[in-house]
Amino acid sequence: MAITNAVSSHLVLVAALATCLVPVAILVNQIVPEAYMDEIFHVPQAQEYCRGNLAKWDPMITTFPGLYLVSLVYTGMLLPGAKFLGVASSLPELCSLAVLRSVNVGLAVVCSLLFFNIVRHLEPKKSERNALSKAFLLSLYPLHWFFTFLYYTDVGSTTAVMAMYLAGLKRAYWISSLFAAIAIMFRQTNVVWAIFVTCVGILDILKPPMDSNNGVQKKELLHNSSSDGTLWMLSKDSDDAQSMRRRRAAAKSDSNSISPDTVVQQNGSKISEVQGLVWEVHTLAKQTWIKRTSVLQSFGPLLMVILAFVAFVFYNGSIVVGAKDAHKVSAHFSQLCYFGLAAASAMAPVHFSPLRVYHAARHFRKPHTWAFALGGFCLAFLAVHYFSFAHPYLLADNRHYTFYLWKNVIRAHWSAKYCLIPLYLYSWWSIFNCLGGKERKLWILVLFVGTGGVIVPAPLIEFRYYTVPVYIIALHCGMGQDHEFIKSSLVALIYVVINVVTMYLFLYRPFQWAHEPGVQRFIW
Repeated sequence: MAITNAVSSHLVLVAALATCLVPVAILVNQIVPEAYMDEIFHVPQAQEYCRGNLAKWDPMITTFPGLYLVSLVYTGMLLPGAKFLGVASSLPELCSLAVLRSVNVGLAVVCSLLFFNIVRHLEPKKSERNALSKAFLLSLYPLHWFFTFLYYTDVGSTTAVMAMYLAGLKRAYWISSLFAAIAIMFRQTNVVWAIFVTCVGILDILKPPMDSNNGVQKKELLHNSSSDGTLWMLSKDSDDAQSMRRRRAAAKSDSNSISPDTVVQQNGSKISEVQGLVWEVHTLAKQTWIKRTSVLQSFGPLLMVILAFVAFVFYNGSIVVGAKDAHKVSAHFSQLCYFGLAAASAMAPVHFSPLRVYHAARHFRKPHTWAFALGGFCLAFLAVHYFSFAHPYLLADNRHYTFYLWKNVIRAHWSAKYCLIPLYLYSWWSIFNCLGGKERKLWILVLFVGTGGVIVPAPLIEFRYYTVPVYIIALHCGMGQDHEFIKSSLVALIYVVINVVTMYLFLYRPFQWAHEPGVQRFIW
């Protein structure tokens, strides 16, 4: 019965999504029948693969051939049916632009199924209907939705990462390593998410001796491993603090709120969140070393994929395959500021609700939070002042949202980029606060470092690079228990409006460049 329900749920999701995707895909192929922007590189390369020319490579392509290999398998599966219907008689004939674009439509459907299964795993108490609604909602995320209809690497990359993550959550690490290799073949920076899955898996496996609910086991571990008893005291303080947090959390009206940065214990002393984080890191390191054999056995496949990629980088001299001069590694720390605001905006009804802003005001009104707020402001100021870069592609290309945001918002006045700092800080506070209601501090730290590892080295401000961490945050953060339906409906409405406007501009508002022939179209 359970299997039947699961299959029916999957079919409902596939049918609902296909109903939305297929008409738009047909419309895009009718109005834009020629390759556009990055498609001018991807499509010819895929067609070379369809001809069997696997050794031929366009030096302007920066990624591995994951998209083309998947397309080759996809078109090979379609070929018998195409021959039967008289549509195409050979693989090169079948590899048209429309067919290649349909690869991402199929991958988007698969990705929605992965969203559904991840939600079911993370929130087993959530009803199937709500899980389906959330999976469908995530499939409407504007960046993901738009590139579903073009022959880009984004949808395939996201799908492979989600498959890797789901397998990791289910502790199927051999399968997870296979999808990690596929994800890296789509986009090299996905190696960071392979590391993330590895770290999360280690946290999951070593959770029992570190869990605050298993205090006796944790105290025995620390008592045996610490000669001076310092960690024993940290453990005791952490347990007391955890108990106090739970009592405080029960009294809060906002279900997504977590405790403040410093908690008063029963004996009057204080323990900070930083101390708790240091304790977790220390304990994890000790447990990983103690159980190193089992850890290596479990995560060996993922580690092999990661090490193989590291070897490639040393051999290649760069993370990208081609166009190395245009994709040099940078220290673009302001990307973290932009991402925080973008990720919070992606779930705006959750992060910018009046109640949440009120809780933020109460939180930062307390004296002991000022040090953290001041530290965060200083770091954000340094990032914005010294590490804000304008890539030549950003300045020269008015076909993207980022061009107008940079020109009309960030560079509207010399002070504008500094005035946005409080908004950046609030966005990150809201994200951390929301995640803190469900995940441990060390998990959040791993996600933050992983996000930085993906976006900080990128000199170009590109919202497409934010997609995977935005999804991970959305999957773990949720809408909260209060007014969940209303918040979900508002998010869906925002996504639909953005998707309709962006697609309308792309399809029906082409324009010309004086310095370059051809039709230009607005794109994410």
